[in-house]
Order: sequence, then structure tokens, then C-alpha cells
Amino acid sequence: MALTEQEQHIEHKMKTAFWQQAASLPDLFEQAKPTAKITKAGGEVELFLFNDNGKLATDEEKHRVLELTNAGVELGACAVEVHPGPVDLRTDGFNGWFAQLKKEEKMVVESAKQHGLFVGRSGTIPWIHMSKVLRTDDEKYRQVPDFHDRHRTELSPMRVGPIRLKSAAEVGGINSFQFSIQAEGAADSVDKLNRLFMISPLVSTLSSNSRIIDSRDTGQADTRFEIWRQTHDLRSPKDIKQGKMTRVGLPSDFPSTLHEYFEEVSSYPFILDKPEHALAVGIGLSWRDARIKIMNGKFVVEFRPISTQPTLEEDLALAAFSIGRLHWSQYTDEQLPSMSQLIQNKIASEKFGIHAIIKTVEGESVAVRKVLETEIERAKTGLKQAEILDETAIKGLDILKRRINSGITPDQKLLTLSPSQLIDAVKILI
Repeated sequence: MALTEQEQHIEHKMKTAFWQQAASLPDLFEQAKPTAKITKAGGEVELFLFNDNGKLATDEEKHRVLELTNAGVELGACAVEVHPGPVDLRTDGFNGWFAQLKKEEKMVVESAKQHGLFVGRSGTIPWIHMSKVLRTDDEKYRQVPDFHDRHRTELSPMRVGPIRLKSAAEVGGINSFQFSIQAEGAADSVDKLNRLFMISPLVSTLSSNSRIIDSRDTGQADTRFEIWRQTHDLRSPKDIKQGKMTRVGLPSDFPSTLHEYFEEVSSYPFILDKPEHALAVGIGLSWRDARIKIMNGKFVVEFRPISTQPTLEEDLALAAFSIGRLHWSQYTDEQLPSMSQLIQNKIASEKFGIHAIIKTVEGESVAVRKVLETEIERAKTGLKQAEILDETAIKGLDILKRRINSGITPDQKLLTLSPSQLIDAVKILI
């Protein structure tokens, strides 16, 4: 990747500022250490706006809708993000978390209705090719995709099944449910990060919902991370030969300290010229399955592999599984597998979803459905240990059990639908 003189100047300035800001944080070099404690959690739900014929909302139309809500914008001109503050799972539980997110989502749906629009829930906008999704008019959303388009490796295939990819801006047409949990300091944040990396392939198999693009079957259960990887690949041929990873998905290894985590984050271009926010910019441009964020002086770990589900109940089902499974892992001090094995499992989970064959810690190849029932029980035990197992969490785990028993995840329910049926299928009806 050959940068211009101006780009080199920005990178040097941003990296210097990044490390100056990182140096002010406590326990940079403390080894990862589990603290089996779950307190606050917060969710971010990415949705999209369209009219009854499936035409996507413009940036102007979206902003009119947002005037009556607390939601924010995303890269896609039609995209909105519901992102209220965190809840305390010890006092509010998943019941309270669901009520909070449902209230915010309902505000968006009702405001959209007043403007003749609908709100959609899906990992892709399934009847649209992503190249038709316009961008939000924002400096970040112009500069970051354009940088990747200028410097992307020519070795990137830029294709998912029958779908040709054209630009990094096309990730504006994919949607996710992300959640963050508060960590008990730097060492715990690194431990929670690594264990969420471990859980990520399992969650991907259960949550597949970004298979259909442009009304066509891509042949891949969940395409989101593959689209990110290909459109945001800045590696040189030498980087690729040496096995350097893109900054999307799983890293090449587990960091053992916060300093190691920051070293990996800062090894990629910062792009934006905002030295006063260099730490946040670097972290914000790290599109890993999980990432550590610093919010109001607290260490927070964000989990990112879940495509937006058909309902909020299903979003929180996956959050309950992930958080319970994380707590169980920390409580038992579970041994982490190799990252190479996880990468192999993640690729399989994205491709085949709930019908993937994965590798166990012992190296045995097994159908993921055979291990998921045990994993659900571990998650349930973890939620009990954390004293946060409530009605919403129990119902959520039951939703996932039904997926395991039937072998059907949301992506498969859209396979036979026409474009008009796809439009109806993703509408939120309140």
C-alpha cells in the first residue's frame, strides 16, 4: 500500500497521538485475567428505511425520521442505529434491556410511518444490490470507504457467490446487532475480548441472516464479514504471503495485554486526521469480531458478529447466549483453543451456518449442531452463576434451541421469496 505524502503525514501524526493517549490508561502491560462478573450491557441495533415498493430512504428522508427519535445514523443513507445507553443486568436484567430497546425501536417505526416509510430488520437489504445503497453525507463516511477503494489490494476477489463487489462503501447495505459489556479493568477487558473471539464462530452459526443480496442466494449463510474483508483489504502481496490478517473478523492471535491489543489496532491506517481523538479513531476502525473500547474512563468490550435478526427477541436471544457462555468460560477459566482453529471454524460458520462442520479443541471434526446443545446449557449455567437468568433470557435460549433442533436459521427462511415477498418479510410490524 503506497500512501501519498499527505497520507503519510496524517498516519504519523495519528499514530503518535494514539500512543500518547494510550499511555494515560492504567495497567497497559497487565496480563489478561478473568473476572467472572457481568454488570452493565448496552445494545446497538442497525435498521434500514424504505417505502412500500422497496425503494430505500434518502439521507434527507432519514434525517426527518430521526428528528422524532433518539436513534443515530450509519454509513448507508437509509440506515439508522438504535443505541440507547447501557443497562445494569444485575438490576434490570434482560427483561429491562428488552423493554429499553423495544421502546427505542418503536419510536423509529412510528416516526418512519409518519413519513410514509417502513423499518427493516435483516443482515442485508435482501432485494437490493449493495452498490445501490447511497451514503450518509458525513466526512467519515466519505473518507474511510474512499481510502479503501484507492488502496485496496488487486488480489481481493471482490465477489461473494454470484454477487460482484465494487466499493468499500457497500458495507452500508449490511446491518448488525452489536452489544457491549463493561469489564472490570484492563486485564479483564483483554480476557473478555479473547473469550468472545472464542465464542464468535458458535454465535455465527446460530445467527446467520445475511445470505440474500439482490434477491439472489449468495450460497453463504452469513456474508457480512466476508464483504468487509474483501472490500477493506489493504494488504500488499508481501503481507498476504506472510499471513498478515485484514483488520476485519478474527486477529492472527490472542493479545495477552492491553498494550498488545493496541499494537495490533495501531498497525492499520488511521485515515482520519483527528489527532485529538486518535485512540477512539483507531479502535473505531478495527472491525474485529470483538474490540475493547474506552468509554467514560471504563473498559468496555463490544461483540460484533451478529447480523440483525428478524426480531428484537432474537437479537437478545443471541446476547443472552453470548454473555452466559462468556461468564461460564471466565468462571471455569476455560482453556482457549488456538486462533488458527478459531479462524477455520469462523470461515466454516459463515459459509455453512448451523450446518457447519467445526473443529473441537481436541482437533476432532464435528457437526456444530452436535455441540450447540451443550453450549446452550453452558450459557444457561453462566447466566445462573451471574444471577442474571430471567424470563427474557430463558425464552431467548429456547429460541436458539428450536433453531438447533430444526436446523433452520433466519437466512434460510428467505431463500424462496420473491423481491416483493422479501420486502414484506423484513418489515417491523408494531
